[in-house]
Amino acid sequence: MKSIFIRISAPFIIILLALLAFENGVVVEYKPDLGDEPVGILVFHVISFFTFGAKDYGPPVAGPLFWQSVLYFVYYAAPVICLSALAETIYLLSKPFLPLLLYRKKHYLIIGYGRVGKAAASYLREMDPDCRIVVLDSNPHQSPGGVNLFRWKFLFLQRDMNDPKALDGLRLDHCKEVFLLTDQEWLNLKLYYAIKDKMNDINTRMFVRVSSIDLISFLRQKNQLLIKEGADTEKPSVTMDNFFNVHMAACHQLFDQSHINDMLRKEYNQFRSWKETSIESLIFFGFGRFGSAFLHEMMQYVDVVEKSFKIIIVDPKADEAWKRFEIDYPQYPSADVHLIKSGMEDMAMLEKAFLAIDHGHSVAVFGSNLETHNIRYATAFHKMYDRKDEIRYIIRAGTKNNFPEKLLEKFLGTNFILIPTYDWVKAYFEDQHMATGHKSSIG
Repeated sequence: MKSIFIRISAPFIIILLALLAFENGVVVEYKPDLGDEPVGILVFHVISFFTFGAKDYGPPVAGPLFWQSVLYFVYYAAPVICLSALAETIYLLSKPFLPLLLYRKKHYLIIGYGRVGKAAASYLREMDPDCRIVVLDSNPHQSPGGVNLFRWKFLFLQRDMNDPKALDGLRLDHCKEVFLLTDQEWLNLKLYYAIKDKMNDINTRMFVRVSSIDLISFLRQKNQLLIKEGADTEKPSVTMDNFFNVHMAACHQLFDQSHINDMLRKEYNQFRSWKETSIESLIFFGFGRFGSAFLHEMMQYVDVVEKSFKIIIVDPKADEAWKRFEIDYPQYPSADVHLIKSGMEDMAMLEKAFLAIDHGHSVAVFGSNLETHNIRYATAFHKMYDRKDEIRYIIRAGTKNNFPEKLLEKFLGTNFILIPTYDWVKAYFEDQHMATGHKSSIG
């Protein structure tokens, strides 16, 4: 509302300033008697300033210096206002047609523009600064500048993705890749099959965010069968779509030896040195999706059974969290698990946690959804723990820029690894593109 008021009042202010300048005796070179004209005629002359009419009147040559300066300001401000209004009018009139122009060129489609969606867009920009991106999201506040925003090579459209007509009007024949990244697992899968139906034989790769690890395994196997059937019947090739869990994709970067991403080479090498020593205990402060994903990766790449690995879980719903993990990962045998039903803010429970730790090297994973709490209670635990040289810390964060690592070193020393989930998802996208021969510029 304030912006509209400024736009409407600006031309009237310019006209008023020009009239006051002539009223106070300013004389212009080519029409010195202009100030003697009636107000109606004078307004007509002043309006012509908006179309560069000032050149027909010449510069101010007489009158109070202040009002001469005001008239000079009017000479320049009036056409600038006119040009900006003209540009905005052209933009608004052409806005319905701009998406059509973008859809007719190669572009990426991102559905869901939360933190994961923004990480995907950031990765695509780093991989190819000239790429075109179309974003669909139900929340207009996720937009970098308006409900329906069109910037150069970037289009944001507000759509309710639960609406069956949400995909109407989308042209996918020029879409290079689709990223389904809402925080609703089943919505992503519903959109996945809806887009597959719209694409028909178009070979476009899709990244689909899924929470359930069992479901990811099922979908990947099904996709591989389709690819095999296509090869056997000499049908058009079926793209290997990517189904992934955000937290597992981030944690996987610490364990995967097939490709060490340059963006996190330091963390990978540091964690590798930890694994080479005997890890006696693994303590989780908060055991949600991140903690489950980290433990899954740990059990895959480290022989925890032969090393008498102890697992300690501090979580208000520790029992439910561990049962959920056992359901999600039935392939792992029973481990030596100690469950402490408490939040991190309970200092007595922090003390109980480190009393349960065996002597020897341990890894404490602070993986709650509250990133600042992870930092705060990691430092509190470090102060309380008397065998500081035996403890290492994994601390979950959203993005690396949110936390000063130099300051953390003063509290925790150097035995910690910060996992910025949404930065490392970018590394995951890079790995997947490199695996399929895509060129990347990250790192």
